[in-house]
Formats: sequence, C-alpha cells, structure tokens
Amino acid sequence: MLNGLGVWDIFLTLTTLTRGYLIWKVVNLLTRSTTGSTNVYQEICGQWVQTNTLTMDNADWGTFVRYAHRVKSIVIHNDSLFGNCKTIDVSILRALSMPPIPPASILFPQLRQLVCYDRRDEIYPFVRLLFGPKLTKVDVRLEASRSAQLAVLPSLAAWCPSVKKAELRVWRERPLGAGGINEVRALSDVVCKWRHLEQLSCGVGCLDDKAILHLGKLNSLRSLQLRISSHLTYHSVRQAEHGPLFQFLDHIHMVAIDSLSSCTSFFPLFSSLPPNITISPYAPYRSEGLCDLFTDLSVHESSGVLEDVSVEDHFQSTAPEEVFTIETLRPLLGLHRLRILSLETFYSFSLDDNALKEIGSAFPLLAELSLTADRGSNRHSKISVNGLITLLGLCPHLTSLSLTIDATRVDDIEPERRPGGGISNLNIDTLRLNDSKINHPRIVAAILFDVLPYVDVFAWEWGAHFDESDAEIYRPRWVEVQALLGAFRTVQEWRQPGFLPM
Repeated sequence: MLNGLGVWDIFLTLTTLTRGYLIWKVVNLLTRSTTGSTNVYQEICGQWVQTNTLTMDNADWGTFVRYAHRVKSIVIHNDSLFGNCKTIDVSILRALSMPPIPPASILFPQLRQLVCYDRRDEIYPFVRLLFGPKLTKVDVRLEASRSAQLAVLPSLAAWCPSVKKAELRVWRERPLGAGGINEVRALSDVVCKWRHLEQLSCGVGCLDDKAILHLGKLNSLRSLQLRISSHLTYHSVRQAEHGPLFQFLDHIHMVAIDSLSSCTSFFPLFSSLPPNITISPYAPYRSEGLCDLFTDLSVHESSGVLEDVSVEDHFQSTAPEEVFTIETLRPLLGLHRLRILSLETFYSFSLDDNALKEIGSAFPLLAELSLTADRGSNRHSKISVNGLITLLGLCPHLTSLSLTIDATRVDDIEPERRPGGGISNLNIDTLRLNDSKINHPRIVAAILFDVLPYVDVFAWEWGAHFDESDAEIYRPRWVEVQALLGAFRTVQEWRQPGFLPM
C-alpha cells in the first residue's frame, strides 16, 4: 500500500482518467507494503472499452499529475503491430496532449523508458510531454514523410541528454529510397547530442558524417545498427584527423541498401573490427559479391577478433537464383575464433561432406551454425547423415544447427557400429533441416537419437520456393522422425531408476 492506496485503486484511477479504451502498459509502478519498508514493483496493464468521448477536467488532470511521478516506464502499442492490443483513440490523445492545466514541470519526472509503436501524428504532442532528464531508454517509430514527427527529435535531444539505449526506427514507403535531407539532419542532430549512448539502432535511417564521427569517438557505445549505402561515402570522416574510431564497439549491424560493396567501404573506419558483425542486404547480390565481402573482412588487420558473422537477406523473392559453395565461404575459414556463423539467405547452398568437414575443422569453437536458404537447397545439398555426424565431432560446443542435408544417403553408416563411433552432442535441442530429403525415417531417427539424444527435428516448415510436390513426399517422413525421437526418449526415461510411468 502507498498512502492507503492499493494497486487496484490506482488501476481504477487511471480507468476513470481515460474514460475510453486504452492499452497502456505502465511498468515498475512503485508501491509499498503495509509496513512501508518493502518495495514491491508491480506491472499494470489496463484495457478499457470505449464508452464515450473523453473529456478531462481539472480534477482528472490533477489526479493524473499526482500519480505520474511514480511511473518509470511507458509502452504505447499499436494494433497493427500487436494483434491483442487496441489503438489509443484520437480523442484520448488530444486530451492528454492538451491538458486543462499546463504542467508546471516535467510530467513524468521518474520516467526511465519510453516505447512508442504508434506512428499517427496525433500521438506525438503527447509523447513530447513524456520527455525528461532521467529517460535512458527510447524506442520510437517515425514516418520519414511526416515532418511533424521528425520535429519531435530536437525536443528529444534537448530534454533527454542521458539516453543510453535508443531505437529511432524511421519508416518509409520505399525503404530502398535515399533518405531526405530533413530526415538525415534530424536523426544526426539528435544522435550528436547524446554523449552516453551504449546502444543505437536507426533501422533504415541515415546518418551524416558528423554523426558517424561522433559515434566513433564514444567510449560508451557497444552496439550500433545503421543504414549503409553506396551514396554515403563518409569521405570527410576518412579525411578528418581523429583518433581510433569504434574501438569499444561489440556489435555492428549494417543494413546494406543497394550493394554489399557499400559495407566493405565502411570497414576502414574501424580501428578494430567489433567481434560481432551482422549484415542485412536489401538488394540482390551474386555469390562473388558475398565472397568479396568475406575477403575484405578476413584481411582486415583486426579480423582475428571476430566471433560472430551473420548475413540476413531482406530483399524480395524476384532475384535470380544463386548457389553458394564452399568457395563462397572460404575467406572466412581463417577466422578460427568464430563462434557463430549464420547465413540466412534467399539463395541456395551446394555443400558436401568434405565442405562441411572444412567448416568444422576451421571453427572448433563454433556454437551456432546456420546455413539456411529459402529455396532450392534440396536440389544441391550433398551433405549426408555421416557428414553431419563428422561436423558434430569437430564442433563439440555446438548448441544450434540449421542446414540442408540429403538424408537419403545412409548407406555409409555401418550397421554393426554406433553411428560416428560414439559421438554424441547433449547440447543441441533443435535441429532445423529445412528442405532436406529423406527415404527411411526409422533409420534416420535411430541415428539422430544416438548422436543427438535431446534433439527435436524441424524440416519443411518454411521457404516459399521449394517444390510443393517434394514437400508432400518428405514432410510426412520428417514428422515421423520427430514422433520416433519422442518415443525413444520416453523409453529412455522409463529405463531410469525410480521412474514410474503414468
């Protein structure tokens, strides 16, 4: 209890205040126990069905202000993003943004986190009232074409100097289009005001040279996501006299709008590469382009620090078919500290047992390997079940594995011996085999249970470009494999001492 007011009373107070429907998540509302000595953090999530148009009088606003100082986190949802949430009614937004009594000071003085997923213009006058000096985490979505929304950014910079984690997700109808000068300037100006940033995500938003130089000098910055384009050369950053840039960065996520080569032109800005690099291409590319990207990474003087290299395709499915081979990946094979290699691509992989053995031998510390494609890998993959077992033996630290195999090839498994000579991985619980082929579910299930006793297998679950006639053949067989693995585990549990089956 706090001053005799319980959590439910506060809920009713907020309900009375809104007099309409509102999904509004207020987190970390501080209340006290009856003794007044124990702090209890409650999470209140209210949902109210609209009954009439909101009218807020002086008493309502006084109640609102009286309890606003307890709020530490506000999340404003949008029903287009969260199916179980309702969009705030416009009348509520107008009432909240035009109070009968203008606040004498900051409305939410203890607010630490602000998340706004609503991109309507009417929300931003109220959002502006939420800014305060103690705000350290901001996540807002803006439409690049709406000047009224971009106009909020200067206030965000002026009123919230202590921001450490920021996501400024700029949305545009044409994500591949060049950012307008107002958008670039607005984003860059607010970023340059923050001197304590630890994480920054600009989505597909652009930053100018001044902002890049500012971020590069921040000792606090650990994670950065930004848009890279061949139109953004950062020439003045290259020419300026400055010390090491981004030397404390742990993770960089580069959104490559037009070509992978734009990423390679950004690498020289790093005095030392961050250990974790994610690249999201938004335009089709060739296998040679990906190989060149990996080559530029591997020849960087600090490439030995790399632990995570991930590529996540985001372009449309109209690109011509490409097939990646071990030659595409070969430049990475010298990065022996790699723990995560994830290529979630639209294209196909053509790998065999020898290629998989090369990968396993190159990365003895590998914990996650994902070579997933949206189409065609079942026509090209020559990885057998035995090749999969060899990889498990070479990479004992694997906890996650996703690739395409040809599970019809089980003839090289010696029936009188345990598969793989007793190799067993107890860490992997999910094995994603995409559009892998299979002929003998019981044999494959028995082999997998011996080498991966705790694994669940998922195959033919996604990928809009595989042949549906193939899916009709192979999907039921993999479903049978999964059912058999579950049965094998049940029998194993029954054999444990003291186990009594229900």
